[in-house]
Formats: sequence, C-alpha cells, structure tokens
Amino acid sequence: MPAKAIKIIGFLQFRIFLPLTLLGASLLRFNGLSFLYLACLLITPLLPIPSRVTMRGATGIFLKCLVPISILPVIGHIIFHVTLVAIATPQEPYGFYFANCSTRESLLRQIGFQRLDNASIPNIIRLIVPDAVVFIMALVILLLSLRITRQNSLPSQSIDMPLIPVIKQKTTNIYMKTLSQFTLNVALLAAGVIVPSIFGGVYFITFLILLTLWGCYIPMGRKFGFVQKLLLIYTGGHLLLLHLYQFQFFQDVLPPDDLIARVLGLTGIIRTECSDVDSVYFHSDVRWSVFINPFLLLVLFWITATNSRHSNFKTKTLGDERLGSLVRTSVGTERQRLVENEELPGGRYGGISSDEGIHESVPTTTNGEEEKAKRRPWMSVMLLIMKQSYVLSLIVMMAWSITYHSWLTFVFLLTACFLWMLPNSRTWCLRSSPFVLLYAELLLLAQYIFGMNLKELPTETNEYKFDEIGLKRHSEPSLNIGLQTIYTVFMVMTLRQYISERSPTARLDQQAYVLEQRPHRVSVCIYLLSSHVNIFLPLDHQERAQDSKTMIFIGHFLWVLLCKYWIIFCAIMMAVISLQDVVIYRIIYMFLFLFFVLIFQLNFTIWRRLNYIFWWIVIIYSIFILIIIYTYQFEQFHTYWTNFTGFDDTLLKDIGLERYDTTGLFVKLLTPTSFLVFVILQLRYFHTPFLKLSASDRYK
Repeated sequence: MPAKAIKIIGFLQFRIFLPLTLLGASLLRFNGLSFLYLACLLITPLLPIPSRVTMRGATGIFLKCLVPISILPVIGHIIFHVTLVAIATPQEPYGFYFANCSTRESLLRQIGFQRLDNASIPNIIRLIVPDAVVFIMALVILLLSLRITRQNSLPSQSIDMPLIPVIKQKTTNIYMKTLSQFTLNVALLAAGVIVPSIFGGVYFITFLILLTLWGCYIPMGRKFGFVQKLLLIYTGGHLLLLHLYQFQFFQDVLPPDDLIARVLGLTGIIRTECSDVDSVYFHSDVRWSVFINPFLLLVLFWITATNSRHSNFKTKTLGDERLGSLVRTSVGTERQRLVENEELPGGRYGGISSDEGIHESVPTTTNGEEEKAKRRPWMSVMLLIMKQSYVLSLIVMMAWSITYHSWLTFVFLLTACFLWMLPNSRTWCLRSSPFVLLYAELLLLAQYIFGMNLKELPTETNEYKFDEIGLKRHSEPSLNIGLQTIYTVFMVMTLRQYISERSPTARLDQQAYVLEQRPHRVSVCIYLLSSHVNIFLPLDHQERAQDSKTMIFIGHFLWVLLCKYWIIFCAIMMAVISLQDVVIYRIIYMFLFLFFVLIFQLNFTIWRRLNYIFWWIVIIYSIFILIIIYTYQFEQFHTYWTNFTGFDDTLLKDIGLERYDTTGLFVKLLTPTSFLVFVILQLRYFHTPFLKLSASDRYK
C-alpha cells in the first residue's frame, strides 16, 4: 500500500472516527466512565497518527491501553446486572438495594453502573452501548494500524531525499503558520467571551495580551510555545472540571446558583431527578452560550494541541538541519564568485534555511540591482488596509460610540471627531493609538466584569445609572463583548502601523535584507535577527516586493472612480438626511444642499473654489448636531436643555432633540455619523484629486 494511502487511513481513523466515538461516549451520559473517555479524547490530538514509527511509541501504547480501558466497563456492566438478577428474590426484587438517590445508588450511578428495570429502551442504549462502541472502535483501529504498518515496513519507505525544493515549502509554511495562529486567537477569543467568568477571563486576558504584543511588535519567540503548553493544560483541566460539575454530587455541594459557581463559571447543564434517574433533564434557565461553551473549549484545546504537536515535531526534525545549513552558508559565502551573477552556494535550493523561513531566493538583474518579487493579490489588499488602518480605527471609534451609547463611549466619539479635524489627522491618530488602545482595553475589561452572571453588581448610584456610564449588563454579554473586541482589533492595527513606521526594528529588517543580498560574507547573527524580525512582520515590510500590474491597474481604476463620483454620494446622503424628518436641524441640511446645487448650476468655477470651505462647514455642523443628539439621550441632559433654553418638550422636538429607545437611537445616530464619515473622506482623500480631474485645463 502506498505511503500516502497509509497516511490518509491513519488520519481518518485517528483524527475523525476515534475522536467522534470518544466524544459521543463522553456526551451521552455524565459519569466516571464518560469522564475517562473524555480524558482519552483530550489525549488523541497530542499524539501523531499511526505509522510504522509511532506504533512503536506513544500512539501504539495509547491504542493498546484504550482496548482494555473500554472492555472493562463492558465486563463491569455484565457482572453488575447478572449479580442484581442473581440476588433478586420476591421480597427483594431486582435493584432493591439500590433505591433512587440513595447513597449506594448515587455512588454506583456516578461511577457508571445503575439499575435499568425502570429505564426505557433509548435510555438503556444511551447508558450501555457507548462502552461497547468504544471498545469495538479501539480494537478495529488497533488491528488495522498494526496490519497496515507491518505490511509497509520496507526500508525504502523511509529514505530521505536530499536537496528537496524548499522555496514553495517555505511559503506554504508561512501561510499555514499564519492561519494556525489566526484560528488559535479566534478560538481563544470565543472561549473567553462565550461565558464571562474567572475561568473564561483567563482566555480573554491571554487574547488581549497576545493581541497587544502583536500590535507592539514584541516577539514572544519560544515563550509562545510555553504559553501554548500552559494554555493546553489549563483548557484540558477546564473541560474536565465542567464535565465533573454535571455530576449530581458536585451540584449538590456547589449549586449552579451559588455565587462561587457563577463567579468561577461552573455552569450546570444536566440535572438529576430522583424520580427518574435514567433520563436526561436540563436546567431550565440555561442560555444557549452555556451549551456552546464546552464545544468552543474543545475546539480551542484541539487547535492548541495541533499547533503544539507540529511545533515540537519541527523543532526535533529541523534543528540539526538548521545548524548544518548555517554552517554551510557561512563557509560558502566567503568564497569569491568567479562569474558575475553566479548563484549563491547551494544553487536554487541551497543557502540559509530555517524551519520558519520567510526568505526566498531573489533574482538579480544584470546591473546587480534587486528585482522585486510580485506580491499576491490578498497581500496587496492587506498591505493597503494596514497602511490606512487609521481611517478604519476612527470609523470604528465612532461606530463603537453609537452602538453602545454611554459616557465612556462618548469619549471615542469626541476623540474621533477631534482627530478628523486636525490638519495631519493620520499622524496624530497614529501617535494617539497607544492611549486609545489602552482606554479601549480597560473598557473591555470593565464590560467583561459586568458581563458575568453576578446579580450582586450595582446598577446605579445616587445620581447616575451605570448603564449611562457604560457599565451595562446585557442579556447576551458574549455577543456584545465579542463585537467590542473586534472594534479593538482595528485599534491594534493602527498601533501596529505606528510602531512599524517608527520602530528601529523595522529599519533593521530592511538593512538586514540588503546585507543578505550582497556577495560578501553575511553575519549569522545579522541573519538570524533579520529572519526573526521578518517572521514577525510578514505583511508590513514588503519593500523587497511590489504589486502586480493587474493590482496596480485595478487600484488606479477604483481610485479614479472614487475621486470622480464620491462627491455625488456625499450630495445624495445630504439630501437623504434633509428629507427624513421635518425638524429644524434637517431644514438647515436642506438649505446647504440647495446652496450646493444652485452654485454648481450658476457658476462651476466659483463652485469649485467654494468646495473646500463648504465641506468644512458641513463637517463642523454635522459634528455639532451629532454631539447634541448624542448627549440629549442622557437622562439629566433633557432637564438641562429645558432649564437652559426655556423651551418645552414640543419645541425641542421640533428642533430635533428627542429621546429614543435603544434601536431607534442607533438608527438616528447612524445616518448623521455615516454622512460625517463620507464627507470627511471626501475632504481628506478625494477633494484635491477631484479638483484636478474637474479642472478645465486638465487636457492641456
């Protein structure tokens, strides 16, 4: 059988069939036997798939141990029920000594053995069959793995081919590593916010730390592997603890409504009814997020275990190769080339290589100048997003403030409006990104605490409500905290862009790359440092690459299109705002719109000259209106405006000041906020190109 077929069969049986069988056996009932199967399930991603080598090691030992582990419960069920039948008498019938919820019955039931005289057929299958299925699956996988690996144990199967191409392998490894780290962080975030608690807070805080380090360009190196191992142990223990908490004994000692259980995040899903101990009953007040929580923890554990296993495999198999490659390169690069433009020692597939390598052979022109490689399309898009991340950050700050109306988020709205109005808004936005990110993360942590299942938390003080401050208890805290965390990611991107433009580490990356292309001796230390930096900065520092002609054409076409017609979107948005409701502040928008259109029709030259001043007037007026509507929604500001202006509620409503509910407020704030963003983009990005494109002498 070909080696590839063996690998596919081993993957299917050890990564799909066996885990699904163990997962089903651990979910269909909650007792000591299912706890044992869950522990076996958590071991499987840590082991390699069955092969000729691994069957002699940990994988073979695990499969050989799983067979007796699964057969013993089957034998125990047979002995237990045969004994109950044998000792039964007319006076003491079957199960007489094991009354429901008695001490002996509870102990044996939570171990995995219970009487079945009152159980229905589906419950009998649920309680007995999983043990037999696990035994059959473990036995089949063990025998099949032993048979396949013994038949394909020829020496020719393990011969290593020298000088295999590594260029495509390096690129694939980088993409796979980036994808694995991305999925790990997503799983970490999901596991942290799904049930806010102390146990879940560990995942959430870890995610924030990793995200902040990524934004600050602080590499963790080997520490990340250590963090992964700690996270692996913690997640596995958390899963086992949640499984144990479904037992009747643990819920009797620490009820789900107890303060300690709610703070820790011990959620009870299954409850026991003494009148019918054979059936499954769920707690009535359990949210959907509690059911999803164990599955997210299992996904996080599986991803972390897979990354850790691959990391250990690469360290063991490529350590010697990396050292030998460095030695060969340091010796080979000292030789003088006899022919100009000769390839580096080792040819196309030689030179310095590492297990995480990002450096590829870069062709050179006849003049000795570097010929830049072509970026992939998605890399060009990501690079554009990173370069303009400050715009997204400002938009996100405004979106956060209107999505969650409070005094704490009002700071985001004021900061965004202030930064938009500065002459060099990009520079100031990048400079303020560390403080904005710190504020956002503190707000996230405060909201996370108020998202816990703690009824004891205060809701108001003597003068203010905590909802208006920004510390609100939502019915579904996981969704709200997750959305706020996504907002924070854009702020981290802005911080990352700021660090990439100001940090000397970024300049070191460029200098080290230039040194690497010279035909003279390359310092191994310089190379290792630059390689480490390049691995950590795969998207930002791409000076050695350029966009393809197709991407340049598409980008130029879209840019010209937006420069020509973005002003039309702004005019349409202004007309839409002015026609929504008949209030005074919208009438002013109508006046501005009519002035804009009439000047355009009367004199195009004057219209072009007044464009800049006109848009600034619209921006200042929109910011003023947005702030007034935003602050008027607070409870005390209604009284303040009435006392300060002397207007009654009817006149204030005619002006446009009206209090809305949560949904209505979001809709009312979304329109002026979107219009403000459109106008600012017109003024910052498209105004000057539009004047050049619309100039009467542009064809001269």
